[in-house]
Amino acid sequence: MSHVRDPIDAGPAGATGRSLVRRIDWPALKVPALICLLALALRLLYLHFTGPDPLNSDAAQYSEIARNLASGHGFSAVYPQLATHETAFRPPLYPMLLAGAYWLFGVSTGLARGINVVLGVGVVALTFYVVQRGISRQAALWAALTVAVLPNLIANDTFALDEPLALLLILFMVDCLLHRRWIWAGAAVGALTLTRPSAQFLVVVLAVWVVFRVGWKKMLLFVVMAGLVVTPWVIRNWVQIGTPTITTSNGFNWAAIYGPPAQQRGVFVDPVYSPYYNSHRVLQFNEEKWNSYLERVGVDNLERHPTYLPFVVVRNFAAYFELKPSYNVGAESEDGRDLHIVNGTLWIFYLEVVVGAAGLFLRRKNDAVRLLFIQAAYFTAASLFFIAVPRLRAPIDLTLAVGVGCFAEWAGTRFGRQPPDHVEHPQEMPTETGGPPSTGSVVEVSPAPE
Repeated sequence: MSHVRDPIDAGPAGATGRSLVRRIDWPALKVPALICLLALALRLLYLHFTGPDPLNSDAAQYSEIARNLASGHGFSAVYPQLATHETAFRPPLYPMLLAGAYWLFGVSTGLARGINVVLGVGVVALTFYVVQRGISRQAALWAALTVAVLPNLIANDTFALDEPLALLLILFMVDCLLHRRWIWAGAAVGALTLTRPSAQFLVVVLAVWVVFRVGWKKMLLFVVMAGLVVTPWVIRNWVQIGTPTITTSNGFNWAAIYGPPAQQRGVFVDPVYSPYYNSHRVLQFNEEKWNSYLERVGVDNLERHPTYLPFVVVRNFAAYFELKPSYNVGAESEDGRDLHIVNGTLWIFYLEVVVGAAGLFLRRKNDAVRLLFIQAAYFTAASLFFIAVPRLRAPIDLTLAVGVGCFAEWAGTRFGRQPPDHVEHPQEMPTETGGPPSTGSVVEVSPAPE
């Protein structure tokens, strides 16, 4: 049996905080710390270039909900109505995080953007930690460096958007699944569902993975925990909105992508402002009925014109993977991004796709890579069938970044004669009944063939 020790060794049970600090392998953290400092510098630089512009579109709505929460007006917003009302149009976790900061320090666009910078640097640090535990230190360093410099992730980390929080939860979820912390893994998936609207069915996909790995009993534990995290929010929506749902934006997405105006123009059409929906505009003042009506319009129109589905998927694929960058100009502008920076750095994404895909293939037998690929494939499919703006590409950007780390590790081992430090299949002591993942325990692993 080989032993792999994390940079932070928690030591024996009952160790004091002082002894814990002494046991930290500080030299091993120097390079990851420098990568995090680079990530911080690049995000602050991007903030400087984009300037103090007001928040637009989704970011403005998140901030509005957070402001209302902080001021005691509940989880409320104006959109998609004309007056402030209790809403479930946005998932709650990210606005709640912003609301806590607003309550402590006051409402500020700079504060909201600064919080995302901190979250983004946290994603870099957690990428290193999770990949080191699940793959190797060499792969972890290169993966963290890639996450630190990717333009799409940098842009996400400088506006009030939920993407960096979602990536933190994805990484935490992957680490818990790898080390068989089923309760914490379920909690992470539940929290992710309350952060990213498209995550509503991810628990089903991952439940299949858990069943094949350890059987249905652990799968039930995983699923039940995810349900427990989501249930209070669903009950709140049932009481205040009139429907036991996670979000009321599903109908909006159906109509915006598959409604008659969207089909006629071949692009996203906001039903809140489209004259086509004027005859039912009164429903807009009841969020549950408006959501149901829009969903019915989109589904019915798709049933009448099923050939429009492949058109949407092909167009979204071209936008999502930057085959037609012109498709993204409107969305990028709405998100407040500097189009000069976007256009000048696209080559980095193309390089990431090629190198990252090769690295993922090389390490395809590794469970960490498999789990990251599963979540990336899930979110990619959700985007291709509905909305595929670049900022929603964050989960696949993260996965490809890990692929870049795997490729760099392979290249270094093959051509630079670096000794590999693989961690193929992390094995833990039986702790499935609870408790957060250990940050410093010695992990015993059995060497497994690549």
